[in-house]
Amino acid sequence: MQGQVSVRDYDIPAQDIETALLTLGRQSGIDILYERDALAGLRSAPIRGELTPQAAVARVLANAPL
Repeated sequence: MQGQVSVRDYDIPAQDIETALLTLGRQSGIDILYERDALAGLRSAPIRGELTPQAAVARVLANAPL
């Protein structure tokens, strides 16, 4: 059904944010666009559990001062 958001099970440890977003993109099947320089040196929050892709991205970025 179009417009339906899929929930997936994620288990992505805390790591540099770029790697976490790449992993999240692969696991969710979505493209995540970002400015590489804005993420330099930042660490992600870990994510575990069943989440929508949007909620997973929000959790990855939760500790980032963006």
